[in-house]
Amino acid sequence: MAATTVRSLSNDTVELFDREYQRYSVEQRVYCVPVDGDEEDRLTEQYEILHQVFQHRLILPNTISLDHILDCGYGHGDWANAILRQHPQSEVVGVDIFTADRDEFEENFDAIPWDLNRPVREDGQDLRQEMYDLINSRFLAEGINSERWPAYLRELISMLKPGGWLQMMEYYFNIQSDTGRMAEAPALQQWVRCYLQSMRTLNRNPGIGRELQQLLRSDRRVVNMQAPAQLNLPIGEWHTELRWRNIGVQMVSLVSKALEALSLWPFVYVLGMSHVDVVNLITQARREIVNPTLRLYLPL
Repeated sequence: MAATTVRSLSNDTVELFDREYQRYSVEQRVYCVPVDGDEEDRLTEQYEILHQVFQHRLILPNTISLDHILDCGYGHGDWANAILRQHPQSEVVGVDIFTADRDEFEENFDAIPWDLNRPVREDGQDLRQEMYDLINSRFLAEGINSERWPAYLRELISMLKPGGWLQMMEYYFNIQSDTGRMAEAPALQQWVRCYLQSMRTLNRNPGIGRELQQLLRSDRRVVNMQAPAQLNLPIGEWHTELRWRNIGVQMVSLVSKALEALSLWPFVYVLGMSHVDVVNLITQARREIVNPTLRLYLPL
């Protein structure tokens, strides 16, 4: 990869498959997911669903100071805006590879363009050791190289103040059936296989969420770790509990959008599939995810 300074990352975009991508990301094969209005809608849906999953808690602990907050991979800014509405005295720094101009951010928010495959404290000015009370890192599996994760975690920990809190969340986009009937969703099965293959070919770890606990435990600076069991987010209206059934209904829309956003570029440019074949596969997989008898779920 050509050397690119932190502040020189460009927001220039390129149109592919009727979607808008960041030119730098696709040229350097960093984060090959759209950055357009449709993607903003998907990220907002995702935030709203997770807000329900965690019963409207933005952070798990209730006793930490929130003067300075770092949000890694802030995307559309939904979480950052919500935390600032609850804690208007806080200062939030958002780090992302694509930092489109937006007028909807709350005050006390600052965006820093960054390829998180590079050391996050590289310039020594914007992001310093023991600077943050809270660091939030979500859904970066598509953008961070497999071997980069241990160093990335060490850097996040070093930027926490003593007693600070790091919270992380990743999907494992390997959709499964609660009844073991994935064979009845062949297009979805094929989509999952292609997604996992393309991620690994791009040197990404699609299952990194399952490894975070072990990586964090290996750092002696980490104490009071809270690692909830894997959550299986229902897809469709099949769960017996009303709250999860309502979440499942919303997950159909979110997963339908993700099937396109996460696959268009990598399936064509990494796996060599034709655009027509990818669109047909997505269309068939979308038909299958609405079948409640399959009791599909997405691991979180």
